[in-house]
Amino acid sequence: MSRGIISIFLTIFFSSIIALLIHKQIVYPTIIPMVSEGILYYFADWTHTINANFCVKKGMDVYIENLCDPWRRVHTYGQILLNLPFVEKFKKLYLFYIPLIINFIFIMLTVIFFNTYKTRKNYFVLFFIFSVPFLLAIERANIDVLIFLILFVICRYKNLIQNYFLILLSFAMKFYPIFFGILLLFKKNFKEILVNLILLSLLVVVFILFQSDSLIKVFNNKAAFTGAGIYQFSFNGLITTIEEFNIYYKGSEQNFIKYFFIFILFVLPSFFFIKLFFKFIQNNTFLIEIFETNNFENRIYLASSITLIACYFLVQNWFYREIFFLGLIPWVLSNDHKKNSFINILFYSILIKFIFTTIFVILVQNFFLTLLNFNFLLTFLKHLMDFYLMLIISIILLFNLIKYFKKLKSIGS
Repeated sequence: MSRGIISIFLTIFFSSIIALLIHKQIVYPTIIPMVSEGILYYFADWTHTINANFCVKKGMDVYIENLCDPWRRVHTYGQILLNLPFVEKFKKLYLFYIPLIINFIFIMLTVIFFNTYKTRKNYFVLFFIFSVPFLLAIERANIDVLIFLILFVICRYKNLIQNYFLILLSFAMKFYPIFFGILLLFKKNFKEILVNLILLSLLVVVFILFQSDSLIKVFNNKAAFTGAGIYQFSFNGLITTIEEFNIYYKGSEQNFIKYFFIFILFVLPSFFFIKLFFKFIQNNTFLIEIFETNNFENRIYLASSITLIACYFLVQNWFYREIFFLGLIPWVLSNDHKKNSFINILFYSILIKFIFTTIFVILVQNFFLTLLNFNFLLTFLKHLMDFYLMLIISIILLFNLIKYFKKLKSIGS
């Protein structure tokens, strides 16, 4: 049986299981249910956008007040999503079938990413598809899923005009896809890179000028970016957790012990890890060849990694963006045959992160944990895993960028 047929079969199989888990409400309350006036809403994030279109057509400013949304959530995306055609005429198509198709394609890509390469790691697709970040994005039909699909097209096909259009299209929905522009670095000389980056910047500036009113309103609604409850994870969330972490002795707060503890857990291991990384790359030259070959695996790895890094450090509600870890998988698995220990560290770090995140959310959402310290410990461990995984990805990206620009400089001289 060919891999293509297997991928289709697995996609239908996994999609059916996920649909059953959602329909039978088994995913709740692990995934926080979106309920209003006793009605459970599926695809709540996507529905929010479509409902906003209904209000716009009634002359309402949904950036200020969105009465068409059951939870009165104001619009926090780009204006382009408020100009969808024929939403009133094809209401069921927009509210049900389109998010269903988007989710199906997303699941299919996940299966294909794992099934394309012959490796024992193929079986771990289960831990990704049934992880909480993936189930959350699918159950909500979040816009980030659509943006990830756009990124796939950008990375698969290298047509420059198409890529400009799709980068601007995704940027028009949310801000972070501007970082997809890293793909413009796949050029032979610095002059080409500079021309492409300037052109992209000019197009973005023109777009911002024409959309300035709506962009200001989006920034005014920045409080809505943070998400809610358990889904608030990012570097900013880590800082908040550290600030809330207090050690008391005889009734007084021991800040010295607290920051010494943080130094031991975060700062000191980071130095050792960076040293270990440079030791690895001395014997693993393919780690510095990401920019050398303009193929799909390298392109989607770079775009996904810089997206993860930017969202982790700049956006508070990082939980939805964790689906972009999927974009690292093709590059990791395509290099699996090299039996590289650092690649294994990266893959299993991602795997453990998704497994722990899922267990963490299940425990917190489904069980009443009387020991608040246990909740705090789980939260702290989640932050710790995210931090070190993002450190790995950041170092790989930074090292590749430095080596790449050094090579461009040497060619130019």
